[in-house]
Amino acid sequence: MRITQTITRPDNTTAYTAADVVGNTSSIIEFGRLSPGTHMIKGARLLYGENAIPGGMAAYNLHLYDWSPTNIADNAAWTLSEADSTHYLGKVVLTLPVDLGAACFSKDDSVNMTINVADNASSVFGLLETVGGYTPVAETVHTISLDID
Repeated sequence: MRITQTITRPDNTTAYTAADVVGNTSSIIEFGRLSPGTHMIKGARLLYGENAIPGGMAAYNLHLYDWSPTNIADNAAWTLSEADSTHYLGKVVLTLPVDLGAACFSKDDSVNMTINVADNASSVFGLLETVGGYTPVAETVHTISLDID
């Protein structure tokens, strides 16, 4: 099963530094539609909705949680708070996207991360973090997919 969500970052060109969160009003990404129990994240994809890679852009880290984490504003540094640490599942590294013309794309089919969805939940949550600093193009859409068994 593939679960996909999008982030539309703010309409500005404010530079990101390494370890900043990419998002909007809420940077929390909710990957829903999972039944309670153990699942395997087999792979992950990122579609960067621009026709060129900004200078300085590197990989992204997608931090995953089994509960909605504390929101971190767009362009603020990602940190694992003590309150969120018990819900932290780990990170998926999304490599630097490759320019494919009208959009840029990154894919990793070897994630193989086991996650557990609690009985009272039906979602996995994420925060997207930059690995390298870069200056974005205004209002860029990031589409993130998880391939889950």
